[in-house]
Amino acid sequence: MTKSLLLTLALISLVSLPVFSTNTNGGFYLLLKKKTGINWNDEQISLLGNLSGKVFEEFKDVFVKNNNKRAYLNFIQQFVNITNSNKDVPDNEFLFKLVGTTSENLNSSSKEIKEEAQYTAENLLNRMSIIVSQKEYKEFQKLIVNVVDFSKNEDGSYKKYSEEISKLVKSLGKEGKNLFTENGKSARLREFVLDFLENKFLNVILEFVEECPILIEDTVPGEFDFVRPIANNNQPILKKCAKKYFKKLYDGINLINNPEKFKGQPIYKFVKAYKKMDEAVIME
Repeated sequence: MTKSLLLTLALISLVSLPVFSTNTNGGFYLLLKKKTGINWNDEQISLLGNLSGKVFEEFKDVFVKNNNKRAYLNFIQQFVNITNSNKDVPDNEFLFKLVGTTSENLNSSSKEIKEEAQYTAENLLNRMSIIVSQKEYKEFQKLIVNVVDFSKNEDGSYKKYSEEISKLVKSLGKEGKNLFTENGKSARLREFVLDFLENKFLNVILEFVEECPILIEDTVPGEFDFVRPIANNNQPILKKCAKKYFKKLYDGINLINNPEKFKGQPIYKFVKAYKKMDEAVIME
């Protein structure tokens, strides 16, 4: 086993997969029933667990199968840092809420809170920028999104997890048939699986790659001065990502207006890219 594979597995082991037991407290059933409107039984929960386990294995495989690529280890390291950066922020839309809290705290009258927010803002900006400045991010983004693809082919077959989804849908009966919309997609099934897994690391990665399918590029070696959406014609997604995750932070620390203050710091090399983001937002 290679050192890089060992490191990959060690980093992924920082996150855990809940395992269903038929002895699970009834509170779990009540919570799931309240959220989904379905009266789940042991068999159905077990089948949902099987599907969720399969999804998590595929998520891990994205890293394991690419463990020889330095960028993938880098992705893990950056996302682990982001995931562990604040334990008080709710897991749902964790990164978006963390950015919001941080930008608010940058205006705090408390020196201690303001200094902590300054550190968090610089750290988040740096790590998010490192992620999207890797050439492999385009491939990585596609692989991660594909992990939670609960949709059908034109012939009605499931694109992924066919055996697990078929068994669950059959067991759920009428509720199972209603999981998929006319376009063959199932946002509800995705929600069930992510709720079952309750995996913050996975959720943070999913949130970012879905909201920020963008690339920061260095048109001059070592100078990250260009930003574009992965799909070149999808300019709105660049604006949305910039506004939701980057702008509040670089505005909050006054980075664009006073870049020299950050000279020598990791985020300084991305200043020109942030200016491009700002131009994209202003051009709305």
